[in-house]
Amino acid sequence: MIFDKGKIYIAFYKGHDKLLDKVISWTSRGLYSHVEIIISNESFSSSGRDGGTRRKLIENMSYDDPNKWDIFELKVDNVDGFKSRWNVFRNVKSFGGFPLGKHEKNLVNGKYDYYSVILYHVLRLGFLPKIKKNTFMCSEMVLEIIQAGLSITINPKVKNNRDRLVRKAFNEGHKATPSNVLELLLSLDLIERKIPSEEVSKND
Repeated sequence: MIFDKGKIYIAFYKGHDKLLDKVISWTSRGLYSHVEIIISNESFSSSGRDGGTRRKLIENMSYDDPNKWDIFELKVDNVDGFKSRWNVFRNVKSFGGFPLGKHEKNLVNGKYDYYSVILYHVLRLGFLPKIKKNTFMCSEMVLEIIQAGLSITINPKVKNNRDRLVRKAFNEGHKATPSNVLELLLSLDLIERKIPSEEVSKND
């Protein structure tokens, strides 16, 4: 996949190589087990196999198998503004600094949120509050980044269906699965297009 640095992409993983992938897909009854956001030449997410929040250079990633990845372009009017807001936001939130490659074990903030996987997705105890606010699943992490980059505000008073969807996406992201993320972004009209398989598999 050749990524345009002037665009923002969301990559959904539909492989089931690891046990956690299978658990998330099974509990969500959805196709996807992981989601990442691609900004410039880096991919940001939180991963159980990587220990938590992290960033990776896309040159070291492999997104060129359409059987494993579905990639969408995020609808962004001002990409430079998105990047600028995100760069400020990432330095003030408790995301753990997004170390390159894998999450560093000595970092207190930004570890993978196994509690939410168990409580909200396995046991489906959606009425419980989030246990650890400085830990993150991939879904919540990506939604947090989108909210910051697009300057999306949450209306304290839900007046319509869009307000309800915004609250669900950006105030309860820890309850969302990767498949839920796509559903919410489509419902909020934040997806520009799905990248065709022939573009995903193209390397030059």
